[in-house]
Amino acid sequence: MKSRPLMFGYVREEQIPGSLDEVELQLRTFAVSEGYCLSAVYHDAGALTGALWVLVHELERMEYRRLVVPSRAHLAPVTAPRAALLRKLAALSPSVHAWSLLPREGVSVLTRSTPPEALSASAVTLGSFRLRVSESAWSTARLHVHERLTRAGLRELVEACEAVVGAVLAEAAEFARAVQVGVHPIYAQIEASLNELEVRLLVWPAMLEVQVVETRSHASDLVPTVLGRYGEPGRKSALGGGTLTWCAIPLPGGWGEMVRTTHAYRAALDVPG
Repeated sequence: MKSRPLMFGYVREEQIPGSLDEVELQLRTFAVSEGYCLSAVYHDAGALTGALWVLVHELERMEYRRLVVPSRAHLAPVTAPRAALLRKLAALSPSVHAWSLLPREGVSVLTRSTPPEALSASAVTLGSFRLRVSESAWSTARLHVHERLTRAGLRELVEACEAVVGAVLAEAAEFARAVQVGVHPIYAQIEASLNELEVRLLVWPAMLEVQVVETRSHASDLVPTVLGRYGEPGRKSALGGGTLTWCAIPLPGGWGEMVRTTHAYRAALDVPG
C-alpha cells in the first residue's frame, strides 16, 4: 500500500481562542482530506521562533513541501527574526504550498505572489511600467498607477497602491543616499540611476497584487512596514538577480471577477477583425 506524502502544521498559540487539541484535530482532518498525512504540528507563542525555525529547515529537506495553518494570521511576522524565517520559507515558493482552514483564504496563504518570470494565467495584468530613482520618479509612478487603476474601475485602490509603490521607491532612494555620502553629486545621480524598478499591477479573483522588481539585490531586507497596512506583503530574490517586493491588497467580493471580465472584453475589442 502506497503511503501518503507528509504535510506539516503550524500554530501560533495566542491566535487560538479555544482548544488547541481541537485545532490540531482540524488540521489532521484537513490533511487527510487533501491526501496527506499530518506528520507534526509545530507550536510557537507570540514572538517565539523556535518551532518556526525547525519547520523551515524541515520543509527545506522534504520532497513534498506542504503546510497547513488555521489562518494566514499564523504566518504573520511579529519580530525581525520571525520575519526573516518567513522570508526564508517564502523563498522556497512555489515548491511550498500553504493551506488555511478558513474557506475564504484557501491555498497559497504563504505567498500569493507569482514568480516574476512566469505570471499565472489566473491573473490579469493591468499594466507595468519602469522607473529609475530620480526626483521625478514619484510623480511619474503616481500618474501610471492612477491611470491603470482608473481604467480598470479600481480608483478606490489608487491611494493604497501609491503608498506601496512610494514606500519601495523611498527605500531605494534612501539606500542610494546612504552609499553616496561624500560623493560628488553627479556621481551620486549616476549611482542612483543604476537601480531600475519595474512596477506590475495584477488582478486575481480576490486581490490586487502590486509587484516591484528592482535591479538592486536586497531580498534579505525587511519589507517596509507601511505595506502591511494595505495587504499581505512579501519579498524574495527575483530570477536572474535583483529583488521582488509585493503587496497583495484584498478586493471586495466580486470585484476581481468584474475587473477580469471587463479586461477580457476590452482585449477582445482590440483584436483586429
